[in-house]
Amino acid sequence: MTEDDAKQIAARWMRDYPEVCEVIYLRMLESRDTRRPLTGLQKRALDYIAVYSKQHGFPPTLREIAVEFGHSSPAGAHRLVKKLKQAGYLINHHKFRRSIKLV
Repeated sequence: MTEDDAKQIAARWMRDYPEVCEVIYLRMLESRDTRRPLTGLQKRALDYIAVYSKQHGFPPTLREIAVEFGHSSPAGAHRLVKKLKQAGYLINHHKFRRSIKLV
């Protein structure tokens, strides 16, 4: 199997079975703690997402995060969420709205 074949199979699995891929990814993260320390703003954003998700039953939109943290557009919230994902604290499925989940 070539690397391209493996990438095609992985892409097909992520498209057809996103829930299974999410479980596999979460278990992989649990097996190794690769989280980076958070800045103050990142910690507040993570707390906001957690509280909002618990209160409403679903995560906030990027626009709601932007309003909460005084950003003039969702782009600032997108950067913040992206940093939290890179640090290993959040995951989301890029094809679905409100798919942010705490790890």
